[in-house]
Amino acid sequence: MKTAYTFFICCLLAAIQAQGQSYLAQHAKCSESFKDAAIATPNQAAEFNACMEGADAPDFKVTTLSGEELELSKLRGKVVVLNFWSTTCKPCIEEMPALNELVKAYSEKDVVFLSLAPENAATLKKFFKRFPFDYTPAANTDNIKSEVFKLQSVVPYSVIIDKQGKIKKMWFGAFPERGKVFNLYTPLIDACLAKN
Repeated sequence: MKTAYTFFICCLLAAIQAQGQSYLAQHAKCSESFKDAAIATPNQAAEFNACMEGADAPDFKVTTLSGEELELSKLRGKVVVLNFWSTTCKPCIEEMPALNELVKAYSEKDVVFLSLAPENAATLKKFFKRFPFDYTPAANTDNIKSEVFKLQSVVPYSVIIDKQGKIKKMWFGAFPERGKVFNLYTPLIDACLAKN
C-alpha cells in the first residue's frame, strides 16, 4: 500500500511540474530513468506516460487521406485524440469497432480523432475496405511517433490532448471491449471538453 501511495504522489508531483513544460524538456526528464535501456519495461513506460501528463504536446503537420492538411497547433480549442497504429497490428484492428463507436458518440462535440499509421495511402485505403476506421487517417506518419513524440515503437499508442494543447493522458495497449474503451476515454475527453 505504501508503495502504491508513493508511486501516486510521485506521478502527481511530476504531472504538476509538467504544467507548461515544453514536450522535449519534459520527455528528457521523464525518460531519464530508462535512457540506457533498449526498451522500457511496462512499469517504466507507465511511469513515463504519467510523467508526461500536463506537458505541451509537440506540434506537427499531416495530410489526411482526403487531402486535408492538419496542424496540431491550429486545432487549439478542440480536444485531439491520437491513435498511433499499424495495419499489421492485430490488437489495433480488434479495438477499431469500439473506437468507431467512440467517434460516433462525440460526433457533435469539438473532438478530433486522428489515426497516424506508418503505411502509405494506397495500403491504408485497401485496408479500410476490410476494416473501417472512423478516425481521420493520415499515412506515412511514423516520423511523428518516433521523431516528434519520441515514443517507443509499440502500437497502438494513444494520446489525448486537451483544448489548450497539453497532454491529458497517453498510454500504449488496446482495449477491444466497448465498455473498457468508453470507461477509459469518456471521462478523459469529457474533462477536456469541460475545461476552459
